[in-house]
Amino acid sequence: MRDKVFITNVDYFMHPLTEQPVVRIFGRTDKGKAITLYDDRTYPYFYLAHPRTYDERLLQRAGANVVEYKRLKHSSNVINCAKVRVRRPKDVIILRERLHKRGRITYSSDILHQLRYMYDMDIGSYVKVMYDENNKVRSIRNVEPFKVDLQVMCFDIESSIRTKDIYCIAVRVNEDKKVFDDSNGEKEMLEQFIDYVRFKDPDIITGYNIFGFDIPYVNDACKRHNIDFCIGRDDSVPWKRDDQKYRIAKWNLTGRILVDTWMEVRNELKPIQENLEYVGQLLELGGKSDIDASRIEEEWKNRPDEVMEYCMRDVDLTYDVFNHPKVASIDKATALSIATKLPLDNCFAPKTTQMVDSILIRRFDKEGYVVPQNRWGETAEKIKGATVFNVFKPGIYEDIAILDFKSMYPSIMIKNNICPTTFCKEKPNEEHVISPIGAHFRTDKKGIVPEVLKTLWAWRDETKLSIKNSGDYSDRLQNSIKVLMNSFYGVMASSFYRFTDADIGGSVTAFARQGIRNVQKSLKDSGQQVIYGDTDSVFVQVHGTNPFDLAKKLSKDGLEMEVEKILSTFFTHGAKKRYAANIKWPKEEFYVMGYELKRGDSFETQRRALKGALVRILDNKPDEAFKFVSGIVKDIKEGRIPLNELVITKSVKDASSYVNPKSMAGVQASQKLIARGYAWIPNSKVSWIVTNCKSTPMEVEPYVEDFCDDMRPDWTYYAKRIVRTLSDIAAVFEWDDIGLASGTKQEKLF
Repeated sequence: MRDKVFITNVDYFMHPLTEQPVVRIFGRTDKGKAITLYDDRTYPYFYLAHPRTYDERLLQRAGANVVEYKRLKHSSNVINCAKVRVRRPKDVIILRERLHKRGRITYSSDILHQLRYMYDMDIGSYVKVMYDENNKVRSIRNVEPFKVDLQVMCFDIESSIRTKDIYCIAVRVNEDKKVFDDSNGEKEMLEQFIDYVRFKDPDIITGYNIFGFDIPYVNDACKRHNIDFCIGRDDSVPWKRDDQKYRIAKWNLTGRILVDTWMEVRNELKPIQENLEYVGQLLELGGKSDIDASRIEEEWKNRPDEVMEYCMRDVDLTYDVFNHPKVASIDKATALSIATKLPLDNCFAPKTTQMVDSILIRRFDKEGYVVPQNRWGETAEKIKGATVFNVFKPGIYEDIAILDFKSMYPSIMIKNNICPTTFCKEKPNEEHVISPIGAHFRTDKKGIVPEVLKTLWAWRDETKLSIKNSGDYSDRLQNSIKVLMNSFYGVMASSFYRFTDADIGGSVTAFARQGIRNVQKSLKDSGQQVIYGDTDSVFVQVHGTNPFDLAKKLSKDGLEMEVEKILSTFFTHGAKKRYAANIKWPKEEFYVMGYELKRGDSFETQRRALKGALVRILDNKPDEAFKFVSGIVKDIKEGRIPLNELVITKSVKDASSYVNPKSMAGVQASQKLIARGYAWIPNSKVSWIVTNCKSTPMEVEPYVEDFCDDMRPDWTYYAKRIVRTLSDIAAVFEWDDIGLASGTKQEKLF
């Protein structure tokens, strides 16, 4: 049998009879059929450097054997290695640690077996498979991406926070919707839900905050009733692992992809508030409900039908958020899977090292280079970054072009042949590229990293050209390629990545600083005024000069400059990475960098005051700007601001994470939420109103829309926050705090 398959997940298991690892491939065919395939043609292995007789005896006792001796390259050196085959993937780890304790060096010894399989087979996520009647793979190869209809399931529960009893479970698979309730008991409801999941056989299961709430609740309920929560494709149950990025336990499921829409929203939208209601309104999707979640026991008792409608509404809203163009979770993960040749499951909140590994390990293996182990936990001297120039002078500027180095770090790595395979520690010769920090790189051979980056660059340019014809697909793909290209510098500048050295990352940023300085000098020599510089961008006054011609003129030495934005007006009060501008190209819009417009711990009135002031300043009306601010201050003092404009929101960790949690406003708010019967998960955002800033600690009340009518804000606190926010900006125009509060500019006597 033959099928085109889109790979969603890959893992392995140990065959109970043969005691051999079997790679298991989960996916969906181009005809819409869910499929599980098996391949036992690969075995776990690693390389041992400079093998010795006593090493081989250790290997034999462990049931391992040397299957091949190879000479592998390491930069300019060649290393004699033994390819060691083991019985089980975990034996690689056991033997690696034993050998390391003896001072021995191993290579390719920390690669997951299922990814090792994909690297060795050199396959990506879109494949054509020949297999037998038992779904055993006979052959597998890459094919061009094809359309595949993935099955997406979204679910939500309503439950008692106090007793943890689950009242109902709403679920949606594409357009099919169901609500299961406890009318025949919680146990039967759970069994019906599990049967439904297995029947629908979804590729992806999502929900809003399912990692922190819904899955643990259902899992615990199943344990109470002695039910196996067996919703995996092999009838296994979900299991959890800690995620350092989000500091919460993420859940995994064999053969299916678990995605928390809350995390996707966090990544893509970075909303000020993270609750589903707010996000729905932000995306113009959601309506309000009068169900009081803090009194859910009473609500379920008095009006269960409305609670079930409320639960289904949350499912629909989450489903729409998950698929919204501004989130587009599946589309973005799919594009990244094409670019990285990783299974789809690995492309939701992907690990940077894993993305780069998927590209580089294949090439290093093919060209006979060693693959060192990642150095997790190691610390190293921080690499000096690129340049951020001081602002020329605080104030308002006109006719500014932002000139940007096109893919600066990849360009530098390509031009200077910067790569672990070309990096030399011996004395340099005339054929070497010497970086500004003294590191040198061979030029008599092409480095793997520069060659990979050139290939990706050409692929991205080709993809960008097809955007007009292919639309969103090509745009997402080119952006994923861009993300992947930029990831190379990120890992090369790290202290832990397997292929890097501090001098490699340091050389890239040193060349970047040199390039910025050269551009700055060229602009100065030609009479152009540089206002500001940030990493790979230069802000320059053009005043009649064609910025596109200027960018072309400055493009040299392998570094291409392009016009990123053209600004009609630009303002800064003199701080780095804090400015506002009116953009006139590529599209007219107001733009802010660094100021509190997008920060969650600012409040709406504060953002309104800041934006209103900056808009007027950019129109060259500073006095009008600060009179506008003083009007808002007056409204606050007189209590004329709605509560929802005073909400402060911030991510809060578990109280135990803080030295003095009682002094933390966010901790205080989260604990009060929990005490009142609301669900709150550590490391998520919480919203509050300051009610008394004079007390120690400051008093706050959690903000829950529609259930906070009796709240009394500390109006003086909010008025002072507004003044502090605008203080540095106002000082540029000789307005002080008293003037901001009164609306009258204080005249200086001298």
